[in-house]
Amino acid sequence: MARIACITTGLAGILRASCALCKNMDRLGHEVYYASPFSAKEYVESQGLQYTQLEPYTLDTRSFSSIKAVISSWSFAALDKLIRTKQIDLIIIDQELHELILHLWKNDLNYVLLSQWFSLEKSECAPPMNTIGPADPAKKTHYAKLWQRQRNKRLIKHVLRRNRVTRKAALIHHMKTIAYPLSHHDPHGWPPPIRHRNQEIWHMVDEELQFAQIQSLVHEKYIGRQVDRRRKESINEQVAHEIQEVIKSHPDKIKILCTLSSMENEDNSILDRLVRVVSSMKDVIMLVAMGNRLVNEAMSQSPNCHFFQWLAPTEILDDIDLSINHGGIHTIQECIEYDVPMLIYSGGKYDQNGCASRVQTAQVGIMGNQSDRDQKIEKNIREALLPKYISMIQQLKKSQSDKMKYLGKLIDERLAINT
Repeated sequence: MARIACITTGLAGILRASCALCKNMDRLGHEVYYASPFSAKEYVESQGLQYTQLEPYTLDTRSFSSIKAVISSWSFAALDKLIRTKQIDLIIIDQELHELILHLWKNDLNYVLLSQWFSLEKSECAPPMNTIGPADPAKKTHYAKLWQRQRNKRLIKHVLRRNRVTRKAALIHHMKTIAYPLSHHDPHGWPPPIRHRNQEIWHMVDEELQFAQIQSLVHEKYIGRQVDRRRKESINEQVAHEIQEVIKSHPDKIKILCTLSSMENEDNSILDRLVRVVSSMKDVIMLVAMGNRLVNEAMSQSPNCHFFQWLAPTEILDDIDLSINHGGIHTIQECIEYDVPMLIYSGGKYDQNGCASRVQTAQVGIMGNQSDRDQKIEKNIREALLPKYISMIQQLKKSQSDKMKYLGKLIDERLAINT
């Protein structure tokens, strides 16, 4: 048995996936501790996991007078205490927690990086993860330009801000101070502000969804989707009852779950068109997660669309025939876990374009276009409901090796480093 600490930003997607990972490590017989510099205590403890609150650090450095002042504000006392008092053998840390990663490296502690994405390494035959496009060796020149253009944008932004007190400037200064190897990081990588590289990293996604033309590097380990079917969600009991009533009262109708509105500042026009289209499809009902958006008058008149502020996918996906989503990787992984095909209208944020492209290439769903008009939207819905997409999901899952066994092997290999 090992004592393992899992540390993440605590943001919704990686929080749920990493808690599922922690439960899997617990099932393997390890003692697991969860920690975050941001507020995640309520959710983590609701999942039956032990939680430690780490010192928060500011992402907005405009109030600091100097780079040294930013670095001086970092505190790792709670992390050091957790490692010391619990005698932690292995730390699994979110690749975006740069300040903590540098602290672990400086103190020569046993850690691996944790990723909620596919590989972010540059590929000759595929575009960057935030770009739509299939893998195609014939487009090497075009893709090389896309990678360079993306890098140039970040480099120019960095140069324009060189006299400002930024988080990136503080990190780069600190990396030089502690002699963090250039081979270990890309100061202008994506996602910003920096990207760590050439260190062992565990990807919480299914490698079978990755483009076949992309070969994983030796330090990249795909531990597969981390979805907890038994996770507890803090959804209102009355709302949960209403959702089940909607599902049970339409036993013979196709059921669609739409979560396009779950991200802030997203264009609502595609959602308006979806509701209009589904309203005319007599054999369909659609449950829509509205997030912070309001149901407009046209939506309220839909006879077969039902609107909720928030939906817990893992509690209803067993009853869903199709997911219409924005291409978020965690939504995709949950759909695969529950054999639900997808129609993706990418939100264009972060890695959504890359995820949507991989779903379409793997034929576990299809990718629409935000500009699709009504006729095309209905055609896409009918296409995505064809049995072949469920079949492809099931084939993908059958081809997978024993992920729990592989996770156990990786942990054992990391523990061997300390012996």
